[in-house]
Amino acid sequence: MQKAVILARVSTKDQEEYGHSLPAQTQKLREYAQRKGFEVIKEFAFSESAGTKIRKKFEEVLGFLKAQKDMPALLCQNVDRVTRNFRDAVDLDDMRINDGLEIHFEPIPLFFEPTRI
Repeated sequence: MQKAVILARVSTKDQEEYGHSLPAQTQKLREYAQRKGFEVIKEFAFSESAGTKIRKKFEEVLGFLKAQKDMPALLCQNVDRVTRNFRDAVDLDDMRINDGLEIHFEPIPLFFEPTRI
């Protein structure tokens, strides 16, 4: 069974309370992990802006991933929950290329009425 790490992040108070809340993200990602056969070895859930120069919690996630003997998959709700800045994207891509990091996204589905012709 492949190991995985869950990353849930909010950057504003509104996100903490509505829609993208940490508990909602975490629950959805646990369900995704179960459906896909992942063994979740760690969960990170925190409030931190992607725009800050030093992202201590994000660095903690990267450090945990790098410390594993076998690189686990990283499960996130959307790409914007992982990063919104170039530096973090480069770090993740380096880990993908050099260490075999897989990043899985489980986005919130959009609901709409189909158009009838």
